[in-house]
Amino acid sequence: MRGATIILCSLSLFIQDSSSQQLNRKVTERKPCHKLAQAKSGDEVHVVYSGKLASNGKVFDSNTHKNPIHFELGKGLVIKGWDEGLVGTCIGEKLTLNIPSSLAYGEKGAGDGLIPPNADLIFDVELVDVDKEIEIDTTKKGDCSNDKITRKRDRVRINYVGKIAKPDGSLEVYDETYATELLPLTVGTVGIEGFDSGVSGACLGEERTVVVPPKKGYGEKGIEGLVPANSTLVWEIKVKHIEDRVLSFLDRISSGTFG
Repeated sequence: MRGATIILCSLSLFIQDSSSQQLNRKVTERKPCHKLAQAKSGDEVHVVYSGKLASNGKVFDSNTHKNPIHFELGKGLVIKGWDEGLVGTCIGEKLTLNIPSSLAYGEKGAGDGLIPPNADLIFDVELVDVDKEIEIDTTKKGDCSNDKITRKRDRVRINYVGKIAKPDGSLEVYDETYATELLPLTVGTVGIEGFDSGVSGACLGEERTVVVPPKKGYGEKGIEGLVPANSTLVWEIKVKHIEDRVLSFLDRISSGTFG
């Protein structure tokens, strides 16, 4: 019986030790957003923070009265507790991250003793901003033969559906061409980075889903009565026609049409 008690005690200690090595993430102020707008690995995040020792509450670092720091998330540029804890956060949200030493500075500590070896840390963090790249997913391949690929200054006609990524997790259609006529445009001259990138390099008949972050869509202004400010957008695009191709001097040389 005594042996069983020792085993149970050992098991209890093991469980406690394992749980203490897990990141604890608590959202203290929520700012709901669609999952497409949440911070993820590869995004450039801008944060304000205050860090203290879990053992005694002593603050060892803070930038709350300074400019936010920024870094690429998930690339090992900060401690693992940050790389893991900031994933899934919306702009404007505030978090408390309880980070075990194994996901912080480990046995070495840091700051010439400011953070002792094996110190668990607590960070209060606010996600001030996120810089995201445009994401393009080809949902149906097109005909790329005979140079049927869109490029800058090509005149094309497309079908498209524009959707807003809503904070409740839904996608709301705000514009579409399927019920009307094809949309004519000149690649690279739309003036909206997300649209220019979303159409460029597509093959004839290709269908794409393009996720556009606010800064590469309609930004802080949005479109009055249609697209709210700072909206993440999803565009479903189908290239129907490539016409009136404008060839530069070098294009004509390489294609044999110069002269």
